[in-house]
Amino acid sequence: MTGRRTLEFMAKPYRARWGVRASNAWMRTVIRAGLPIWTFRVLTVPGRRTGRAIETPLAVFEQDGRRYLVASYGTVNWVLNLHKEAAAPGCRLPSVPPGEGA
Repeated sequence: MTGRRTLEFMAKPYRARWGVRASNAWMRTVIRAGLPIWTFRVLTVPGRRTGRAIETPLAVFEQDGRRYLVASYGTVNWVLNLHKEAAAPGCRLPSVPPGEGA
């Protein structure tokens, strides 16, 4: 191997900026107050490391009587937390490959 560096191109990890965090806080408050916002619901899942309850507003889509959560920004923290929680006995969280879902 020569001393040259090899560049690897990977997607930049998504990090919510202050505007997104402020919008999420507002949506959590409104949804908890009972005011409907389209198909949004608040997902509460324990954090992977701390176990502290993490709340994230998400859109729930229904197709053929089944409900779907869509990870618009890829494998972000709420997805990782949810997958870890789904590993608990009695919990089922199937992944649907892109293009095969609703």
